[in-house]
Amino acid sequence: MGVKEYHVQVLDRAFSILDVLGEKGSLVRVAEISKRLKLHKSTVFRLLKVLEQNKYVERAQGDGKYKLGTKILHLGMLALAAVDVTQASQAYLRKAGIANR
Repeated sequence: MGVKEYHVQVLDRAFSILDVLGEKGSLVRVAEISKRLKLHKSTVFRLLKVLEQNKYVERAQGDGKYKLGTKILHLGMLALAAVDVTQASQAYLRKAGIANR
């Protein structure tokens, strides 16, 4: 029996928006996100507003473009701090013949 995948449409869409912003690495307009994800502009706008309220995205003053927000950086730093560098590097070190087997 395989692992069942769960989907919550609104979350899938929100994560897709974050992916687009991350891939672009620059400010992105609602229309561009809408076109890329094949979603209506009003849907993208509403999702962006919720993401903005929660600091996952930020809106540039004046031009209405969006970018990843400070909360993403915070979560990334928490994830990085949780990485056990010693354990994560063991496979690479063994492959290079540096680590004990």
